[in-house]
Amino acid sequence: MFRNSFSRRSFLKKSSLGTLAGVLAAGERIPVEESLFSDRVTADDPITCAVIGFGAWGREIAAVISEIEEMELTAICDHFPLMLLRAERSHPEARRAGDYRSLLEDESIQAVFVATPTHLHREIVLAALAAGKNVYCEAPIAHTMEDVRAIARAARQASGQIFQAGLLYRTEPQYRSVYGFVRSAALGRFAMTRSQWHFKDPWRRSSSSASRARDLDWRLHEEVSPGLVGEVGIHLIHLFGYQDVNL
Repeated sequence: MFRNSFSRRSFLKKSSLGTLAGVLAAGERIPVEESLFSDRVTADDPITCAVIGFGAWGREIAAVISEIEEMELTAICDHFPLMLLRAERSHPEARRAGDYRSLLEDESIQAVFVATPTHLHREIVLAALAAGKNVYCEAPIAHTMEDVRAIARAARQASGQIFQAGLLYRTEPQYRSVYGFVRSAALGRFAMTRSQWHFKDPWRRSSSSASRARDLDWRLHEEVSPGLVGEVGIHLIHLFGYQDVNL
């Protein structure tokens, strides 16, 4: 878990798709008061949501959705049967599925939260946007620049939909204020930034088989993960390097 005073739980609650600031809608950032849902979402007419991937982040997201009156956890997807059993225990009211495509075919689901391993984001996000869903995708968006660009293009081209990446600091007012000050050049030109990570969170998990071990330990394999800098450092890198990207 990304341990910080600004937790992922508070981020999700503050920037849920119902009241989201700093999102992409057809490629443009839109303020919260202009978001698709802000004027019409109530606890009596909640946003119906599905969580794809019920690992650590997926469970956190599902728990937060359940706490927000304006949102309804409609479905949970994971390809591992034991995760679906866990979902049944913690969220018995939510439909469970082993294939995310069955959720995208459900027209009653308005928004999907993608919390799968990084290398699976592109396939799922593109399919979700094509299905007309609003999408929240955990960070990092993808493990290659090619996949990142493909997702960004699809988000820009999506008509009347919201796309958000799970970058904690992007919508936090204090960090946005500091970011604006730094970008104003009031401190001069920065030549280098330095960050440190002091929380030990082993990525190697215990598992019942070799195939399951590879599924769980995907962050250890560079062909499917950007490693520590990409999986964790992206939050700090993004804070200083955020700018429009030529796609």
